[in-house]
Amino acid sequence: MGASVSVWEEIKRKTNAKGGNPASPQNPKHQSDRLLARGIVHAAHCREEAMEPDIPPIEDGAERAKLEVAIDACVRRFYAKGVEDSLLGPIFTAVHDLEQHMGVVANFWSRSLLGTERYQGQPFAAHINLPIEPEHFTRWLELFSETASEVLPKPQAEQAIAKAAHMTQCFQAGLFPFIGADGKPSRVPAQ
Repeated sequence: MGASVSVWEEIKRKTNAKGGNPASPQNPKHQSDRLLARGIVHAAHCREEAMEPDIPPIEDGAERAKLEVAIDACVRRFYAKGVEDSLLGPIFTAVHDLEQHMGVVANFWSRSLLGTERYQGQPFAAHINLPIEPEHFTRWLELFSETASEVLPKPQAEQAIAKAAHMTQCFQAGLFPFIGADGKPSRVPAQ
């Protein structure tokens, strides 16, 4: 956490600098770089806060295997619902290789719920250029919570839903760090 804070402080210092600094808010050339850096630092900070599981580890091999099957079923059911959803469908159907993507997502949840090491990605960076708005996060969390409650054992469903809720907050804070002229979260500062 300390490294993230010091990096964040350095970004703020450069962003708020005066006198023609290329990282100043008045220089639009560097706006996307600043937003990306700001979002990544915030998401990294959130990731540090949320990576430790709150449930006791499952040591029994058969129980772990059962949970792996449930995680895969949860991801598949969630994406089936998402593809059909009027708000999320256009984003979900645009995924290049949905089958491969679902495997990555299942690995993410396996790491989160079982502590496996199969997922080593950066979920925030993968979502930064998607055409998503705050309302997508609300719907995503609704569908995910519904699906996790249907498919996963209760302790793991509760853990997954809590992690998903935390991630939606972190992603939104990273993607929409400003308040627009309309008073809503925005990717860019109000003009």
